Amino acid sequence: MTTLQQATAQELFKEAFENRYTWDKDFPGYRAEITYFPKEDEGDVSFSGIVSIDRNMKIDVVSIEEEAIRQTVREQMWEIMVHRVRHSFDEEHGAHTFAYGEPPAPDVVEVLVGGPSATDRYWVKDKHIQMVHRHFTNRAVRILVQEFDDTGEGYLPMHYTAEYHSLESGERLGAKLTYEDRHQKLGCYWLLVERRIWEEQGGEKSSSPHLF
Repeated sequence: MTTLQQATAQELFKEAFENRYTWDKDFPGYRAEITYFPKEDEGDVSFSGIVSIDRNMKIDVVSIEEEAIRQTVREQMWEIMVHRVRHSFDEEHGAHTFAYGEPPAPDVVEVLVGGPSATDRYWVKDKHIQMVHRHFTNRAVRILVQEFDDTGEGYLPMHYTAEYHSLESGERLGAKLTYEDRHQKLGCYWLLVERRIWEEQGGEKSSSPHLF
């Protein structure tokens, strides 16, 4: 048994889960101006509006007339919210069991989930969740983090990829996405202030990102 595996898989995963940066119960919400620049081949145009998340985690996007663009911005706001809202380990994973899988590298451990989410697995390194693999109705998502921002109040992913695959065929669905996030502390809370999303298809990376 390696040094990393002196703890149980649940203890190791819980430590990394609780080391994430999340907003506490007093989070008041925020309102911000947003500008979205699609990647270059979608036209030389930008869209500006107002976004908000309230204390009950309700999302609003206004002053962007095009419905498709408004939905694109709303999806990004939802991704921000769902990863920052705080749930206890028991609330999130109380019905699950955990076991060790095959380590992908000497300093990384794989944690396999049992119970209601028996298809999920994670990689944990240095008290950080480095990889998430989850199944949905007809597809699987794999998120791999290359770089974290350790805020002193928990870690935030800065540079990571997301890939979706068909559960039936195993083929990739859509482009491989590479995210580059920049956070800033405003008042008592860390907020995302810039996001770049690069697309990769057939080994070819887009010449420019989607920029929020």
